[in-house]
Amino acid sequence: MMRDAPPDDAVLRAVMVPARASDAPFLAGMNTTLLRFDADALWRGVELPVQGRRKAGNVFRFLAEGDTAVSKEDLEWFCEHLVVELAAPPMTMDLQRPGPAEQLLLQRVRGEFGAGIHPNEGRLPADVAEALIRTVRAARQRGIEVTSQELLRRAQLRQDFGAVLRAHPVDRTLEVERPGAVGALVEAAGTAAADGDVLLVTGPPGQGKSWACQQLVEQLTHDGWLVAEHYCYLGDADGDQLARVMTESVFGSLLGRLAEADPGLVHDQRPRFAADEEALANAVATALRKNPVRRVALVVDGLDHVTRVHGGRTRRADPSLALAEVLSSLPLPAGSVLIVLSQPGTHLDPLRQAGAATVAVPPLALEELRGMAERLGLVPLKGSSQAEALLTDGRDVTEFLDALQERSGGNALYATYLCRAVALRPETIADAAATVRALPPYCDSLEDYYAHLYEALGAEADVVADIIALLGMPVTREELGQIVPDRGHRIDRALKVLAPVLSERTGQGEVRVYHESFARYLRLGYEDHPKWAVREYLSGSAVA
Repeated sequence: MMRDAPPDDAVLRAVMVPARASDAPFLAGMNTTLLRFDADALWRGVELPVQGRRKAGNVFRFLAEGDTAVSKEDLEWFCEHLVVELAAPPMTMDLQRPGPAEQLLLQRVRGEFGAGIHPNEGRLPADVAEALIRTVRAARQRGIEVTSQELLRRAQLRQDFGAVLRAHPVDRTLEVERPGAVGALVEAAGTAAADGDVLLVTGPPGQGKSWACQQLVEQLTHDGWLVAEHYCYLGDADGDQLARVMTESVFGSLLGRLAEADPGLVHDQRPRFAADEEALANAVATALRKNPVRRVALVVDGLDHVTRVHGGRTRRADPSLALAEVLSSLPLPAGSVLIVLSQPGTHLDPLRQAGAATVAVPPLALEELRGMAERLGLVPLKGSSQAEALLTDGRDVTEFLDALQERSGGNALYATYLCRAVALRPETIADAAATVRALPPYCDSLEDYYAHLYEALGAEADVVADIIALLGMPVTREELGQIVPDRGHRIDRALKVLAPVLSERTGQGEVRVYHESFARYLRLGYEDHPKWAVREYLSGSAVA
């Protein structure tokens, strides 16, 4: 490809012909002149008369005679594969004032790479184009090979589609295997996938949805499905908390998971590194074309958390609803399913209206509750005489498990709290069942239990719970004492009361809320006055 105009030399015109209609410019959209060499004309040659020092004869004799001779077949191959492109557009050599050539480069950088588009919205097409030009120029000067990976590295483009860090909210030390519940979800997923439908998996706070989600992902993968999962919430300590609930990140993470499993699914995508619902749907369709018998599952856990995390950062009335609307319009082909796990609510209406089937996560059965108690060291492993368990007498174990099922209602989080209420207070072991039964029963939410704890703190110590909830980050006893020095003598007692709903980092002395639902409960009273809450407790509480 050259800037030169079409040849006016008689010899070249004699051996060059217009390119075929199927030949295309090197860059799409470029208005250039395309020519080819005529192999027969070159082989015949062009006879020229004597002119000055030039001798008479065939100027292309070297193609058929002497050390430079080639075969007619090789010449025909060469002419078949060479297209000469002329009259290329001019360059300004300035990407800030681009000419036609630079405009074409910028269009390709944006349209093919996705510069200026999520997740590379921070990389302007001009910046990426300049990086590519510098790289090629340096390669020419130093004679080094330029690879696609080196070009992308220098262009500083994200290649992960904007996926957030892959992590799971499940505490493996407490997780209880739920083969029955997971088996029902696998069956429901298969039914929904037959028609490319949506499956809603719902349950109240603490029901164990994330346990079910993780085990479902693992089971589907084991069964040969192609699975991409995204967790909208991992906890207040998650550095990607806000990014994790952005619509672009949800699609980018799902697309990134598919690409990790099979890079060929996105090889032909344009823009190559952009991520949206269309790109995700195309990747799913490509996966099914490549392997029609392998089903595809897209799993989104924690849709209800989207609105909570956004809080006042968005003008949308209900970001969870907005995301549900986008998900409901995702065109999925037969053989694939979108699985959404969430607390119940009107934010799921768009998915229901789109025909989603709904499956509720069932409460933990008695055997599953026993598994939890075993993991927490409260009861011995079934069939063993584990001396380390806090409860060893068979009758005490049975009474405790009956009380645990009765009070928790099979809610995984409340059952965890109840087990911790016994395990963290050795004085209660003598009558663990009575300790559990003295606590409020589960009634579709944990609010009664949280209210019980808050009342147990008393007016002098409830500030400790408020501070831990409002901070949303780990805090030590010493730091709590510095925040509320006039209540320092009540901190140890408050932390003992709150122990079942707190987690402590071993060796660091830092405590934080174990499950976000407790922090959310405490923040409810301050949602309309967040600045007052922070000022009252973090700035002026010492002057009480």
